[in-house]
Amino acid sequence: MKSNIFWIFALMLLVATGAGAQNVNTNTFKLELNAPQYKDRTAYLLMYWNGDTYVQDSCVISNKGVGSIRTDKDMPAGQYLIYIKPDLQLDILLDEGQNDIKITLAKTIENSKVIGSRDTEILWQYIKEANLLTEKQAALTEKSNANLSDVEKAKLNTQMDEYNSLFEGKVDQLIAANQGTWASVFLKGLKSVDVPHKEPKTMEDVVANKQFVRQHYFDNLDFTDSRLLRTNYFYSYLDNYMENWVDQDATSLAQAASEIVGKAQGNQQVFEQLLSRFLNNSLNSKLMGMENTWARLAEDYIFDNPSIRMDSTELRNLRSQYEVIKENRIGMKAHNLSLETLNGDSLNLYDIEGDYLVLFFYNPTCGHCHKEIKTINEELYPKYKDRGVRFVTMNIFPEKTGWQNFVEELKIGDWYNLADPKHKSQYWIYYDTTAVPSVYLLDKDKKIIAKKIDEENLKKVLEILYNEDGTN
Repeated sequence: MKSNIFWIFALMLLVATGAGAQNVNTNTFKLELNAPQYKDRTAYLLMYWNGDTYVQDSCVISNKGVGSIRTDKDMPAGQYLIYIKPDLQLDILLDEGQNDIKITLAKTIENSKVIGSRDTEILWQYIKEANLLTEKQAALTEKSNANLSDVEKAKLNTQMDEYNSLFEGKVDQLIAANQGTWASVFLKGLKSVDVPHKEPKTMEDVVANKQFVRQHYFDNLDFTDSRLLRTNYFYSYLDNYMENWVDQDATSLAQAASEIVGKAQGNQQVFEQLLSRFLNNSLNSKLMGMENTWARLAEDYIFDNPSIRMDSTELRNLRSQYEVIKENRIGMKAHNLSLETLNGDSLNLYDIEGDYLVLFFYNPTCGHCHKEIKTINEELYPKYKDRGVRFVTMNIFPEKTGWQNFVEELKIGDWYNLADPKHKSQYWIYYDTTAVPSVYLLDKDKKIIAKKIDEENLKKVLEILYNEDGTN
């Protein structure tokens, strides 16, 4: 993780319009630029927000090399970007009250100057040290590409570690010397976590590293500081954690999202922003199981929470969607159903034993149901029936003649063909049957491992479960 220490300054520029955030007050703001090398070019002031950049204002650098951005509003505290096409991208830090900034732009940041923003001065000190480290690393990398002995390569690696340690020590000094400033908070947030096993050699080392990071990944971030929302690393940091350090199963992802939102409860703006981000991303995701995340967030922070500012219609719609899936989320144990066979015998869902159980809700008049069951019966049933997979149909419109004809027509008499003619099981409460076909895949303990999948995706899941997909 240490190699990512200064990556934030190399992010791709994304220019957009719109403020993206409310202003903290109505003071005026002035930014003066002295940039003779950029005569007659347009300078943009952009704010970082929600992983993107948004244009706040702009000015044209005169033929004398000066330009001025003036607004009748204060800029919210955060990280900003000065952009002049095609090659200038310069980060600055603004804190509350820093409304009169003067910047002299030189060819390098080492020779550029800023007045009126101590936080930007500190940031630039950091960038200078980061640039120096990059130069040293590049020189060592060039040497290591030569035909060196193992001893010589080991010396270079030791020297690389020394450079990194020296850089980190200087960053720590910057943070300590400027306690209480926005820059110190910003730089501390950039610091990554040192894992206990830098070069893991065993699976135990890998597991230990993962557990450590899960506990300490956010040690350097203050989730109650809304200024971090307006930086170009905060959201990437969250995404990296969710994608690389959290187990990629529906339950773990939902738990991690809830934990992150919970860290921000001391600041309403950060809390609402993170809650909205995770909620919307999971609601809009096409990945199976992401409903676990928004349902968990709704349970933990939205329902019965009077402080949440949500439109009543939106809240009602969210509650309605939640009721459909609250009892049948991936990772949950499927609800037992007391059903009947075509012969009128009683059979509980839990009585069907197998390594996996394919549960297919259908209506005999549904054309898609015919097609999918026919494909499953011809391609998957013969392949997996003797390998521990049980195939179960649940007729939600159990008119006896139509049910019997359906089973005979599709030649699925060897399946478990079930129904609830007296509607005693209330299956519609425990399973999402708002649209059919509706297919669930359960494991031997009747835990839901997949749901609402078509025959093609069912085939892929079974191939993975039986190690037939080439991954092992």
